[in-house]
Amino acid sequence: QRPYKCEECPRAFKHKHHLTEHKRLHTGEKPFQCSKCLKRFSHSGSYSQHMNHRYSYCKPYRE
Repeated sequence: QRPYKCEECPRAFKHKHHLTEHKRLHTGEKPFQCSKCLKRFSHSGSYSQHMNHRYSYCKPYRE
């Protein structure tokens, strides 16, 4: 059973938060941002992975 359906494409999800994260693919929204390199992420899991494994290696953002 996948009751949460995307209005933009045929995808459907079991959990509402999965649909919420999927919708960001269509909108381009990236609400999670690394405070060091300023890279942005659309999924919390990608952000967490960056912070846990890459944060110490990422270069500080320069203007």
